[in-house]
Amino acid sequence: MRRRLWCAGKAWSFDGPWPQFEQPVHAVVLANGHCVVSGSEGRIAVYAEKPQPSPKHWSLPPVPTPAKQPLVETVCKAMGPMRGWVLLDGAGPEGFLPSLLAHSAFQVLVLGGSPQLRAMLEERRLYGERVALVEKLADLPPYFASLVISDREAGQVLRPQVGLHLQWNGQPKLRRGPLAGAASYHGDWKAQEDLKVRAPLGLLWFDDALGNFKRAPQPRVIDSWMITTDKDWLDASNRKGKVDYRLRPAVFSDVYTGRVLDAYELPQSFREQHGKVDEVSIQPAQYRPPSQTHDWSPGQPQPGQRTNLLTGESEPRRFPKSYGCDGGFDYGGLYTFRSAVASFYDKSVESGTVSISGPRSGCTNSMIPAAGVLSVPYFYEGCTCSYPLPVALALVSMPEEFEQWAMWGEQPVEQLQGKIERVGINLGAPGDRSTRDGLLWLEHPATAAPSPRVEVRTKPAEPTYFYRHSLWMQPGEGWPWVAASGALGLQSIEVSGLRPGRYRLKLHVASPDEQAHEMRIGPAGQMREVKALHRRSGVQAWEAVEVGADGLMRVELESLRGPTVLCGLELWRS
Repeated sequence: MRRRLWCAGKAWSFDGPWPQFEQPVHAVVLANGHCVVSGSEGRIAVYAEKPQPSPKHWSLPPVPTPAKQPLVETVCKAMGPMRGWVLLDGAGPEGFLPSLLAHSAFQVLVLGGSPQLRAMLEERRLYGERVALVEKLADLPPYFASLVISDREAGQVLRPQVGLHLQWNGQPKLRRGPLAGAASYHGDWKAQEDLKVRAPLGLLWFDDALGNFKRAPQPRVIDSWMITTDKDWLDASNRKGKVDYRLRPAVFSDVYTGRVLDAYELPQSFREQHGKVDEVSIQPAQYRPPSQTHDWSPGQPQPGQRTNLLTGESEPRRFPKSYGCDGGFDYGGLYTFRSAVASFYDKSVESGTVSISGPRSGCTNSMIPAAGVLSVPYFYEGCTCSYPLPVALALVSMPEEFEQWAMWGEQPVEQLQGKIERVGINLGAPGDRSTRDGLLWLEHPATAAPSPRVEVRTKPAEPTYFYRHSLWMQPGEGWPWVAASGALGLQSIEVSGLRPGRYRLKLHVASPDEQAHEMRIGPAGQMREVKALHRRSGVQAWEAVEVGADGLMRVELESLRGPTVLCGLELWRS
C-alpha cells in the first residue's frame, strides 16, 4: 500500500503527523487542490495551500450584450417563450447569432459554420455550452427543434404542435401542428390508439433530469407535453406502518426532448386544467388498470385474439412476460408492460415481446405511446434493484431496416405440425422478428428467447454460426438484419411441419469476411450458382417449389470456392 503522498508543496506520510490532527488516520483523499484526512474516530480535516491572488490574464474581459438584431425581434414576437432548441441553416446575417444568444435561453445548432464562427464562440465561452456546429441535416433526430431558420425544407426536425419554420428574411414558411395519427393520453385507463407509434422503435432522447418514485401515478401525455406527479416518498411524517405517501406538485416536460418546462412556457389555462394535484390526501400504494386483478403478481398478458403468423389460424394473443408487478395495459396498437425491464408488444405486426434493456419502468404502468412517441419516464426512485441505466427516454418509429429483436413465445412442435404456411429462418440471429408483410422470422438455433418450435435440421448438425450488427451491412437486397448473421459450411438445411402445397422460396446470402464464397444452392434439381458478396445481402428466389405430404422443404448447398454461406431462408405458401 502507498504510504506517502505529495501535498501543499511537500511530501507527507499517510500516517502523519498531520497539523492539529491527533486521531489515527483512516483515509486520505486528494481532490480539487485540497487534501481530506479522515480519522478512525470520525474526525475530518481539510488542508489546502494558502490562496494566491488570481493572475489578471485569467479573466476574460466582459462581452457587451449585443443590440437586439431585427430578425431576433421577429423571432421574439413569433415564438413567445425563448427556450428549447433552434436549428440554423448557417450563421445568418452579421450579428444575428450573438444577438439571439444574448436575448434568449435557446440551445442552438448551426448547419455548417466557418472556423471563424467557431473561434468567436469559443472565445465567448459559448461553443459546446449553448451552440454546436453540425454538418448534415440527416444526422439530427426528428421533432427536436422549436425553431428552424432556413430557406430550405427542414425535414422532420421541426417540433410538432408549436414548431416554427422561418426564412432568413423573417417570413414564416410553416408552423407545425400535431402529428397526423398521434393521440393524447389522460391517465384514465381510456386509451386512444396512437397510429404513429409502431415497431421497430429507436431512441429519440434520454435524460435523467426528471425522476419519479417507482409507484407514482401514471404519466399523462396531452398534446406534446408530459405531466408527471411524483409521490413525496422521502417524507416520513405521515408514515405509520404501510400507509403510503402524499403527492407533490405536477411537473410539465416536453415529450420530444425530455426538457423540463419553466412555469411561463405553458398557458396558465393549460396548467390549471391539467396540473391540479391533491397534495393533502394519502395516496394508494398501487395504481392499476381494471384489467389487472392481482396487484403484485399479475399473470401472463393476453390482450385479445391474433392471427398466428406461421399458420394463419386465430388464437389468443399470448407473449412472454418476466417478473414485475406492472401487468401491462393495452393502448390500442401497443401493449406496454414491465418484463424485468420496460417492454412492449406491437399488435399491428404481432411483434412478440420487445425488451428495452437497461432502464426500469414503474411498478405503475409508465410507458405511454402518445404524441407520436413511446415515452418511458424515469420511475426508478425508491428501488434497490440494480438496473444499469437509471434514465428516462423516448422511442420513435424507425424504418423496418432497423435492427430490433423480440421473443415471440414458445409453441410446441405438435401444435404446428402440418400447419405452417409461411416462415423465415434467420440463421445465427439473436432473437425473433416479425415484418409488416406478415412474415415471422425465427432465430436458429433458438438460444436467446422462447420461440415456436419449428423443426429445422442442418448438415452438419452444428455448423459455424456468425452474427454482426446490421449497421455493419452495406445496402443490398432483403433485410440487413437477416444478412448480418448466418451459417458457414452448410451442406443442407431442412424445414419440417409445412402444410403440403406450392411455395415461394427465398434464400438470403452475404459474406461475413473478404474470402470468396461461391456455391451452388437451391432445392434438389433446381440448384443455381451463387456468389456471396462481402457485407452485402443477395436474395435468390424460386417461385414454385412443391412440398409433399411429408411437409418437408430441403435446400442443398455445394461449395465451388470457399465454405458455403447461408443467412436466411423464407417460405410462403401460394
